[in-house]
Amino acid sequence: MNAALEDLKFLIRSNQRVAVLQRLAVSRCVRYELHSELEIPSSTLGRILGEFHDRAWIRRDDDVYELTFLGELLADELSALLDTVETVHQLKNIVDTLPISEMDCDLECWKEATITTASTDGVTEVIHRIVAMIQAADTVRLITRIEYDTALEDHRRAVVDGTQELEVVFTSSVLDEIFTDPDQSQLLLEILESGRAEFYSYDGTFPYVMGLFDDEYAGIGAVEAHGIPLGLVQTTDEAVCAWVADTIDHYRTQATRVSVSLVESNLS
Repeated sequence: MNAALEDLKFLIRSNQRVAVLQRLAVSRCVRYELHSELEIPSSTLGRILGEFHDRAWIRRDDDVYELTFLGELLADELSALLDTVETVHQLKNIVDTLPISEMDCDLECWKEATITTASTDGVTEVIHRIVAMIQAADTVRLITRIEYDTALEDHRRAVVDGTQELEVVFTSSVLDEIFTDPDQSQLLLEILESGRAEFYSYDGTFPYVMGLFDDEYAGIGAVEAHGIPLGLVQTTDEAVCAWVADTIDHYRTQATRVSVSLVESNLS
């Protein structure tokens, strides 16, 4: 184990060593290509290649370098490790707001997910990602306890101006907020009148915000206590999608469908 750790430390202590290994994992190449593409000084590159050769990670044929079987094995495992570390880094600030403990899913699903987190400048990137998912799908199912400013406008564009089929389960507090604004109420009415959308009001709150898109990929929102989006996890993992679908079904069966007449009476 000590020898293995020493080799690992040797490799990851230098970004340049990692870069050379990763480049050779793509294809064999001549030394000049490595120097040109990676912008590593010739003397440093020569030293790295020599050290890799001593460890039997690479072989040389004239001036062409390629990974050995051991080098390929190392490159594959390093790539997996870096992916895991990147996932850990992305999740660290939002993991406590995700329903991980309730999901009977393999840990691999998180490594394959696309994770978007709010930057220090705000939540714009997360909102844009959510809007993009909604606009791109033919069928959308959501449960939410928050509504961003243009949510109903985005839904109307997809359903009324487009052909999307939509199902939304939101909390009664969200519906109350919509009903305080005649413009928002009108948007909701137009969406319902399309015949391609169903809205449900749940008398309570959700511990999560999530959606299922085209029954093929799921989006799980990381939302803090005051409703501010902190991040979004997107995945096509079948187990996650099935769990999201079941969760939406669970809350929909306990919610009350919002009718056209209810919205009309609020507007009158």
